[in-house]
Amino acid sequence: MGTEPARLQYGQVRSLIVIKGLDASLKQGSECLWGDRTTDRVCPACGRERHPVTLREILPELARRRKISVEGVSGEAGRMLQEVGGMGGWLREFERKEYGST
Repeated sequence: MGTEPARLQYGQVRSLIVIKGLDASLKQGSECLWGDRTTDRVCPACGRERHPVTLREILPELARRRKISVEGVSGEAGRMLQEVGGMGGWLREFERKEYGST
């Protein structure tokens, strides 16, 4: 699991796949609910104390708030996904504007 939690929280992910049973440990800010894998006692986002949570605890609400579809996989797909951290996703595409010279 790399930068996915941050990308999820920033709303950059549109669709997420996770291996069934993935339950990574995170720390979450008590006020802002920002979660990540750092061990800091104080949340960098809200400055409040952080408490331990699991991905399983926060993923449903995070997916609902950010309108992210989530699919759990197992079998061969799960084994392959486990090799890269157990989670992957497709990012939202943001419109790019190119301006021509006039």
